[in-house]
Amino acid sequence: MLLKVLLTGTVLLTNSLFAQSFYVLTGVDSYNPTVANMSSKTAKYSADIKSLMQSMSKEIGVSIE
Repeated sequence: MLLKVLLTGTVLLTNSLFAQSFYVLTGVDSYNPTVANMSSKTAKYSADIKSLMQSMSKEIGVSIE
């Protein structure tokens, strides 16, 4: 019961805070998205991660080199 209450509280708190990145991109005009994947088990996700990085760059107005 306590675990359920804590989990629900955590979810509600997280949603209410509108979590943002720790990184500030002020002054960044462009970047080259690179996915450094060190594990062969997760290599299949590299293309998806790079695609997400590219779409996010469009949303925040940073061009890709």
